[in-house]
Amino acid sequence: MSEPGFTELESLGDGNFGRVVLARQDRTGAVVAIKYLFDWFPLDDFRPEAARWQGLNSRFIVQLHEFIERAETAALVMEAVPGVSLERLIKENGALPPEAALTVFKDTLLGLADAHAAELVHRDVKASNVLVTDEGHVKLVDFGTAALAGETGTPAADIYAATCVFFECLTGHPPYEAEDPDALLHLHRYAPIPFGEVPEPLWTLLNWGMAKDPAYRPANAEQYADVLEKVATDTYGKKWERRGRELLTAAPAEPPPSGMLLKSGAAVLGLAVVAAGVVFVVTAEEDPPPAGPPQPLQQVLTVAVEPVSEREATFTIEGEVVRVTGYLDPVVGERVNQALRQPFDDHRENSRAVYADGKLAGKASTSKPRIVLETEELLSVRYDNDYGGERPYTQTTTIALKDGRPLGVREILAPEAFTATGLTQLSQRLDLDRICDDQPGFTREKPLGVSDFDDARPNTGSGVEIALAPDGVVFALHPEARPGRPACKPETVLLPYARMTDLLSPEVLKLLPDQRLVPPPPTTTTPPPKDEAFRFGPLNLRLPTRFSLQNQGLEKVVVDGTGCADPKRYFNCKYFLVTDNTQASEEQPKYEPGKPYVRSAAGRACNAAGRKDLKQEGAATLVESSTVKIGDQDATYEKWSVQCVEPGGAEAEAELTQRIWFVPSKNYVITDEWGVADLDAALAKAVWR
Repeated sequence: MSEPGFTELESLGDGNFGRVVLARQDRTGAVVAIKYLFDWFPLDDFRPEAARWQGLNSRFIVQLHEFIERAETAALVMEAVPGVSLERLIKENGALPPEAALTVFKDTLLGLADAHAAELVHRDVKASNVLVTDEGHVKLVDFGTAALAGETGTPAADIYAATCVFFECLTGHPPYEAEDPDALLHLHRYAPIPFGEVPEPLWTLLNWGMAKDPAYRPANAEQYADVLEKVATDTYGKKWERRGRELLTAAPAEPPPSGMLLKSGAAVLGLAVVAAGVVFVVTAEEDPPPAGPPQPLQQVLTVAVEPVSEREATFTIEGEVVRVTGYLDPVVGERVNQALRQPFDDHRENSRAVYADGKLAGKASTSKPRIVLETEELLSVRYDNDYGGERPYTQTTTIALKDGRPLGVREILAPEAFTATGLTQLSQRLDLDRICDDQPGFTREKPLGVSDFDDARPNTGSGVEIALAPDGVVFALHPEARPGRPACKPETVLLPYARMTDLLSPEVLKLLPDQRLVPPPPTTTTPPPKDEAFRFGPLNLRLPTRFSLQNQGLEKVVVDGTGCADPKRYFNCKYFLVTDNTQASEEQPKYEPGKPYVRSAAGRACNAAGRKDLKQEGAATLVESSTVKIGDQDATYEKWSVQCVEPGGAEAEAELTQRIWFVPSKNYVITDEWGVADLDAALAKAVWR
C-alpha cells in the first residue's frame, strides 16, 4: 500500500497507529514522511485534531502537510526534519549545559503557545516528542495520539509536562521515576520538586511550571517563555541563547571535549520523522546498550490515612492512623508504621483509665491524625485526641523516611536546647506568659524544664509535643494540672525556622526543605522571622532579612541592604561573595589558596576602599591566617591588606582589608572586603548538604 504521487525511499517501521515510510513527492522532489494509518484507526476521533495540526504554521512544530483519506487507506504526509530526538540526545550525552537546556525549553514553550492559540493541546509532551534540528532549533511532534487513547488535557498540563522535560535536560533524568504507574502518578501529585541537581537560579522556573495546583502555574506558555528569557539573561548574560544553540549543534569530527553534546563515531545527526509517538532517526550505525549490572529496585513510598475503630468493654475508640507502604525492607516498613500508630495505641490505653468510672459512657474516644509535613525526607504527623469531646490533647510523630527512623524530640532539637540557657530562650520565644490567658485562674510556670520534653513519659496530655511543618516547628503546649483543678486547654504555637535554627539539630536542618521556596502562611500570630535562608549549592546560610542575593556571572553576591540605594546594582553597597571554586572563566578566575583573591576586572575590590578608579594590583600582605569552622567543615581563613593603585601604577593610593574563607572539602570560597556585619556568626552556624 502506497500513496499515489509519492515514491517510497525507505521503510522506517511500524508505530502504534500505522506504518511509516520516508518518501519523495514525484511532482516537487520534496522528501517527506508518510504515516499509513492502520485500518482500525479511529478516524472520526482524529479528524478535528488533524485539522488543527494541519492549520498550524509554526517553526516550533513539525508541519502536517496533508491528511489523506481514501476508501482503502488513510495517511499523514508530514515534514521530514534533519535532527535528533531530545530523548536520544540526553541518552547519548547526559545532562545538557544550562544554556542548551534553556534554549530547548524556550522553543518548546513557544511551540506550545502556537498550538494552544489554535486550540490544540499536545497532551503528551516528553523528551521523545521533542526534536532538536541540526541547526539547534526545536520542533514539537506527535500531536493527537494521546486523544486517540481517550486522554484529556489542558494547556496547564502541557506546561507542567514541558517543565518536567526541562528538568530532564538539566539533570539527565526525569524528576520522578517509578515502574508502577500509580506510584509515579502519586509522585507527580504529591512529591516535592527535587531541586538539588538544578542550578539555583533556575529553581524559580521549576517551582512555577511544576506547581502541583494548576492554578499556580503560568497563565500561558508565552508568558512563561517571557519570564524564562529574563531569568536566562539575568543569569547567563545576553548571549545565552546563541551559546545554547552552539552547544546543541556541536558535532566535531574528533572525540569531543567535556561539554560537547553530540558524539562522533556514530552518525547521530540523521533524518528524524514522526511515527505515532516515536521519533525515528536514520543513522549510519547504532551504539550498543551500555553494559553493567542491572539497576537496583527503586523504593517508592506512598503515604495514606486509614480509618480505625475498636470497641473496648467500656468505650469505643474511633479515628484514623497514617501508614507508609513501599519499603523494600519489610522490617523497616513495620518499624515506621508501628511508630505512626503509637499515638493511637497510647490514646486507647489512656482511655481505659478515663472511661473506667462510667462518667463518659456512650461517648466515643477519638484520635485524628493530620499530616503536617510530607517530603522525600520527612513525614511529620500530629494526632489530635480527646475523650468524647472532652480533655483534648496532642501527640506527634516524625519519621526520617529514607531509613525509616522515628525522630524523637532529642533527635529534632540540638543538645543546646536542653541546657538552662536553651530552655529559657525557648520559653521566651514561645511566650509562655500567654498560655491560659483566656482562662482565669490558670497559669503556666516557666521556663520549660527537661521533663517537659521526655519522650518516655506516658502521654496523658502534659508536657510539650513537637512536629515539623513546611514553614516552622509546631509546639503543642499542654499546661500542667495543679492540685484541685485540671490544666487549661492546650495551645499550639508555630515558631518559624528562622527563629529555631540555633536550637535544631544539624541532621534535621539538612533534611528540611529550602525555606525560601515555601510560601508564608496567609495569617500568623507569631512574630515575623528575623532572618531567612540563603542556599549556595551545598551551603545553607541564615542571614538577617536586610540581605539579598544577586548573580554576577559565576559569583553569588550577597548584598547588605543597610544604606544601600539599589541592592540589585549594589554600587557603594556592602556585600560579600560566595563562589564555587570548581567553576571559572577568563573574566572570573579561580581562587588560589595562599594568595589574595583578584576577581573580575581586578578593580571591584577597591570599591570597598572608596576608589572605583583604582585597581587591586598593589602589594598585598598576609595579616592573619588560621583554621576555622564553617558549620561542621574546616576552612582556611586569611586576612589580607591589599593596596589599590592607578592602572599601571605602583604607588598605593588606598588600602583595603580582604577576608577569605576557603573550604577545601567543598571547594567553596567566601570573600568579604567591606567588613560585613553578621557574616562571622552566619558562617559559624552554616549547614552543609
